[in-house]
Amino acid sequence: MSLIAPLDLEEIFVTNVSGTPEIFSFLAMVLLGFFVGKYKLNNLEALILFALFTIIMSTYLPGLYVIVNLLVGLFIFGHMSKITK
Repeated sequence: MSLIAPLDLEEIFVTNVSGTPEIFSFLAMVLLGFFVGKYKLNNLEALILFALFTIIMSTYLPGLYVIVNLLVGLFIFGHMSKITK
């Protein structure tokens, strides 16, 4: 077992917690949708955050997977905003 540097966040989150970059991006999009819905941001602010995150993650993932992640994030946001109202 090798030692991991304390602030090597890519190693900690991507490799150890989620396993692959695809799973990490899916979990991150779900968490983003959860927190955007929980803090009751309006639709424009939420779409800007989702768009920025999608643009960042599109450099690491294939196109179809990014679209699926975006749709899942928007779905989670819509339901979390309805639940917290």
